[in-house]
Amino acid sequence: MPRGAPPLQRAKATDPRARRASVIHVCHDAPTALREIPPLLAGESTAPASGLGSRATATHTATTTSPPLAVVIGKGFSEAEMATLIERCDAAANRGDGRAAWLLPDDAKITFAMKARMIGTLGTGLPKMVAERMGACLKEHGVVPGSREVKGGVWRF
Repeated sequence: MPRGAPPLQRAKATDPRARRASVIHVCHDAPTALREIPPLLAGESTAPASGLGSRATATHTATTTSPPLAVVIGKGFSEAEMATLIERCDAAANRGDGRAAWLLPDDAKITFAMKARMIGTLGTGLPKMVAERMGACLKEHGVVPGSREVKGGVWRF
């Protein structure tokens, strides 16, 4: 399972994917994220070292692109690593559109029902549950694909 979670990209309202976020980039560790996420937030095209995400393909050759709508950090990063990444990315986001949303995991928001679902599925339900939590958090803060107004900030999911 990857240590980090991917940034999400805007989808145009007319795009059939407009109701879903697109995984554009995946980083598995803090040093890679520190190297690859800032250029993404500045609107630069960066191929992921992981080889995962829609921008990992050879067909994605643009030198500039739209910055991600959100950056989701997974449980594989420590609190210190998450804080460092966000701090270092602030300057890059200001070079881009400056409105990136950061989603960080919050164990306190895992309910008893969620824990039971994880145990009941022997962990196989975890990815779906995390995706649902991320989607709800994005929606709660007005960060949805196709939106013209994007709210930046740091939120726990």
